[in-house]
Amino acid sequence: MGAERVGTVQTVRGLIAPEQMGIARMHEHLLIDYRCRFGAADEARDGFARAPVGLENRADLLQDPFGNLDNLVLDDEAEAIEAAGAFREAGGGTIVDCTTLGLGRNPAALRRISEATGLHISLGAGFYSGLAHPAEMDAWSEEEICARIVREVDEGVDGTGIRCGHIGEIGAERLTPNEMKVVRAAARAQALTGALLTIHQIYALTGRSGHALADAIEAAGGDLRRTIFCHMDETNEDAEYQESLLKRGITIEYDLFGWEFYLAPYDVQFPQDAARVRGIARLLEAGWGRQVVLSHDLCMKMMRTRYGGWGYAHLLTRVVPRLRRAGVSEAELRMLLVENPRRLLAFAAPRG
Repeated sequence: MGAERVGTVQTVRGLIAPEQMGIARMHEHLLIDYRCRFGAADEARDGFARAPVGLENRADLLQDPFGNLDNLVLDDEAEAIEAAGAFREAGGGTIVDCTTLGLGRNPAALRRISEATGLHISLGAGFYSGLAHPAEMDAWSEEEICARIVREVDEGVDGTGIRCGHIGEIGAERLTPNEMKVVRAAARAQALTGALLTIHQIYALTGRSGHALADAIEAAGGDLRRTIFCHMDETNEDAEYQESLLKRGITIEYDLFGWEFYLAPYDVQFPQDAARVRGIARLLEAGWGRQVVLSHDLCMKMMRTRYGGWGYAHLLTRVVPRLRRAGVSEAELRMLLVENPRRLLAFAAPRG
């Protein structure tokens, strides 16, 4: 399988040429069970925790999105088709779905969504952070985890025959022994498959831990030039750190466009899109444009337009015009939205 896949993109409906991708969103969740994140900032607010998402509690959701259980589940296939369709109508072509094991991954449903919308969808292999690890993770070896990831890319997921098109998002937000074991296994699997590797890390929790992750990936045989670090919006004010990672070949992902709210359990306030736009313009001016990709990371109900959110078309309909006003050229926009995703998602020759 590896040889025929080189240079192509593997989607839930099969292999396609990179030129068929169109505009890509590099980090989204069409269906997800994110309840591993649940933790109301005020445990006495049970009424908020158990209430359905609606406009009447939107102000509370903007202050504590992880404190409401309904907000953390996207399981309505018809709604996902409607939501993804808006991206298609805005000119989108491909969604990279980063819902890994432990987050309610549903390959068959993603294929149906792809068929209904005409969008190409790449399915993610591997495991999310320790919050969602199965009980067996302590006992599993690095070799066993690697073998499972390789099977998901080469043969398909759980007998469905639906193959993963990338590895990740692989969770490493606390750098626990199990998380680092999964990172090393994923890097080994990348070498054996030639797939893109996407790493979930959180600057607010572990600071400048990216180099420890990069060292582990390199030591395990992974390719940093085909590795994305997610959620790098958080490092927007740390240009020195960003550049130190870019110099190692890593692609940094600004994937939280629209996230302008407060995470009460972590005491984290996300930057506004205006700051993200300035950060992207700065990176382009410094010559790092070929190592930057963009997305929304829609993973909660409050983010969808049906519930008053910004939706999957936000980047194209609202952010791209702001990037143009910030001086980003059409050639640079094409690089960010089309060319970089094509290069990263197309399989390389296995190196294992």
